[in-house]
Amino acid sequence: GLAGEVYQLGRAGLSNAQAIVSGTSGAAESIGVAGEAGLLAEGRQADVVAVDGNPLDDLRALTSVRDVWLAGRRVQRTEV
Repeated sequence: GLAGEVYQLGRAGLSNAQAIVSGTSGAAESIGVAGEAGLLAEGRQADVVAVDGNPLDDLRALTSVRDVWLAGRRVQRTEV
């Protein structure tokens, strides 16, 4: 999944911040939806994953999902 890919980018030498950007806004840009997705900003559609821990300190925190919001609505993990 995406968390594993971002982790591997970090292992390959990217900083944790660079790896996260690559998996979010960088990915959105590469598929032509940078104006709509990949960035948390006012007026944009956002899917958000809250994790336990700080992925800037340790990318493995991305695998500890606590909450998920899809299209602005909090969802149960069983719905995802």
